[in-house]
Amino acid sequence: MRIFVDFDYTLCNTVLLKEDVVTVAREHGVELVDLPESRETYNLIGHYTLRKHLERSQCPEEKIAAIEKDFFTRAPQWLYPDAVDFFQHSTKHQISVLSYGDVNFQQRKIEASGIAQLAHEVICTPDTKADALKKVLPANAEFMLIDDRAKHLNEVCEAFPNAKAVRIMRKESPYLAEITTCAVSLVDDLLFQVDQVK
Repeated sequence: MRIFVDFDYTLCNTVLLKEDVVTVAREHGVELVDLPESRETYNLIGHYTLRKHLERSQCPEEKIAAIEKDFFTRAPQWLYPDAVDFFQHSTKHQISVLSYGDVNFQQRKIEASGIAQLAHEVICTPDTKADALKKVLPANAEFMLIDDRAKHLNEVCEAFPNAKAVRIMRKESPYLAEITTCAVSLVDDLLFQVDQVK
């Protein structure tokens, strides 16, 4: 079976990533401005990147590369304990990472974490995940999407009626209150049996 798995709050504990943003910047003598996750901030900077955050915090250009380098070296530590095992125990399936956000920033996080080397492919998109999948799959495709966001699962299930949706309910996810409108299997971690998902 073809499986698409989300990165943030699914494979990656994004809370740890966000803590490292602040920690690494401080280690380089940079105090970051607060970027609340609001519509106004999104409209102002678009998809989040560390570079935009540093620039908005008036970080000198000569420090940005060093901060980014130190930040991305920490990426393997952000992975949930079951992330690598999921790929290693599901070798009979074609598993791709499907990540929403700034394409370059998402790609760098995924590669630095080591997950890209385990995945069949990595797809990063600034558009909806449904739109990204429409570019690589026919509408009648049978596949599985594992994601923490009900919004993404709903959009994909609407576009692909044969898709199997698995919603991972990581306690760190800020999206737990989102409502799914499609049939989903709920899991707490990636240790579930892929073949038993209906």
